[in-house]
Amino acid sequence: MREASRSRGEKRKTPRFRAVGAGHEGFRLSATEETSSSGMLLERDGLLAELERRLDLAARGAGSMTMIAGEAGAGKTSLVNELALRVAGRARVMTGGCDPLSTPRPLSPLLDVISEPGSGLGDLLEEAGDTVRLFSEFLTRLKGTIRPTVLIIKDVHWADEGTLDFIRFLGRRVMPTHWLR
Repeated sequence: MREASRSRGEKRKTPRFRAVGAGHEGFRLSATEETSSSGMLLERDGLLAELERRLDLAARGAGSMTMIAGEAGAGKTSLVNELALRVAGRARVMTGGCDPLSTPRPLSPLLDVISEPGSGLGDLLEEAGDTVRLFSEFLTRLKGTIRPTVLIIKDVHWADEGTLDFIRFLGRRVMPTHWLR
């Protein structure tokens, strides 16, 4: 609910993030965070603490998948960027995104992650002949790491069918891993 008029520096009501569901299997964050008129995200410590708690569980082999949803401008990107900064010293952070194209680039987030310098995954495309084998090899390599991994996939609403298959494939296999997605 946005306020019709506000003076400079006054808070405005925009959707906030809140936890919906609980446990390893169904945690979801949806938008309901309050922002100031400058656009700074406020009151997100509880959400970040929950995401960090889930990372701690992932470090012990109880990986999970988390979806952050909300209106455009609600601060989803700010939230995941802050998480990435907070956990960079204790987790491997990998980021890929879906592009707002009429014809989306197939597997865009996976290709972004593979091509990151230092990912150690650059040879995956050459080794994997088909998408299922590519997904399997990606999973195998990340399962082989002790350090937890945070895989951030941005703008899934722009995803192609292959990317959605990739997310489904990993989502069904995330529990016995050291990941937070």
